[in-house]
Amino acid sequence: MEELVVTMGPNLDHNSREFKENAKKICGKRLGGVWETVPVENLHIKKLTGGMSNFLFHCYLDENHAPLKEEPKQIIMRFYLTPVEAHLLESHIFTILSERKLGPKFHGLLTNGRLEEFIPSVILTRLEMISPSIAKQIAKKLAKIHQQKDMPLEINPTICDTILRAVPPVQLSN
Repeated sequence: MEELVVTMGPNLDHNSREFKENAKKICGKRLGGVWETVPVENLHIKKLTGGMSNFLFHCYLDENHAPLKEEPKQIIMRFYLTPVEAHLLESHIFTILSERKLGPKFHGLLTNGRLEEFIPSVILTRLEMISPSIAKQIAKKLAKIHQQKDMPLEINPTICDTILRAVPPVQLSN
């Protein structure tokens, strides 16, 4: 499955039978329960937009297939487009935040991605993001995350270094 995503790139057909069969196999192994037995025709996959360094898919079962145990009825399947080593720390932090109930539930690790809890939501517009009431809610949630102890992070901020590595230097000419 992971190789399928990487080789097909942006032209990936998430509605193809091959993709759905691979998604079912991955979800069946990692989630168990109804995901192991659901017919491919009853597995629905929607490609989500907005991922800059990965592909995101919302995988869900139709209304005729209820969970057998504690398995979720819908998940996010995330595939990284960059080498997996670049995402090891991110996945580790994601797992810690999930265990502390500060982020989506972690449902499984993939060769180059992970399965996550699907949380129904909307993408905020720029105007909504700068709204004082929404900005305050975001700040409170981020503060809880930033107050966490025993995180595998450097103490000093690295965002400037990250930006400098990602953006090529600008050459000024006279």
